[in-house]
Amino acid sequence: MRLNPDQTITFSATDLSNFISCQHLSQLDKRRANGELKPPSFVDPYADTVRELGLEHEERFVQYLRDQGKNVIDLRDIEGENGLEKTLAAMKQGADVIVQAVFDNGKWRGYADVLLKCDKSSDFGDWSYEVGDSKLSQYTKAGTVLQLCVYSDLLTEVQGVKPKKMYVIKPGGEAQPEEFLYQNYDAYYRFIKGRLIAAIEGNHGPTTVGESNSTQTYPIPVAHCNVCRWWMHCDQRRRDDDHLSYVAGMQNAHVTELNDRGVNT
Repeated sequence: MRLNPDQTITFSATDLSNFISCQHLSQLDKRRANGELKPPSFVDPYADTVRELGLEHEERFVQYLRDQGKNVIDLRDIEGENGLEKTLAAMKQGADVIVQAVFDNGKWRGYADVLLKCDKSSDFGDWSYEVGDSKLSQYTKAGTVLQLCVYSDLLTEVQGVKPKKMYVIKPGGEAQPEEFLYQNYDAYYRFIKGRLIAAIEGNHGPTTVGESNSTQTYPIPVAHCNVCRWWMHCDQRRRDDDHLSYVAGMQNAHVTELNDRGVNT
């Protein structure tokens, strides 16, 4: 999330995938954007390693496309607003592949790993683009598909036509990316998107970020905790509260049942 000068929020694709993993995480990110919380200083060497491997995987795919004779425009070293301009220029030019395409409509911002040219007509001419995302995992998670939907939605605004497919490029699968039909996920994407906006801005419509409702969520342990930069912050909160999750063998369902019966610690 990014706080704008007019006190509104610009969301990212990561914000959407984070929201379905942990709604408390979204509220912490909101408070960070507002300046209420400092960014966590927790450093995860494993995450850094995964990030480096991800960049190497992306580079292998880009090189594979070059080897296939594709006209590749690489925007990875372009910063700021120049990225938006360069992305639009490359699309108008009809490049076969655009690496690290930038989209920003004020409300949502995203960086698509690759845009792949296809034969479907658009505002640019007798071609348009579809989004591809390189992932190290052999299993595609819901958050990955939602991120692709964010990019595809922003792409639709730029080219004037919805892309038909979205792609996930896995290691060893450069020649056959996993395909997803955008229309099959569009409704679910808009539902989750609406829930995120309502949770951050409030059901009554856009607000300033300062109107925080972070007290409405609690750092219940979830699978995403294993990779979350806020992990230490939430762990300390639970320990200060003597939370039931620290009882041996206690599951979230047990915690909920006990809370409903007035047992909180």
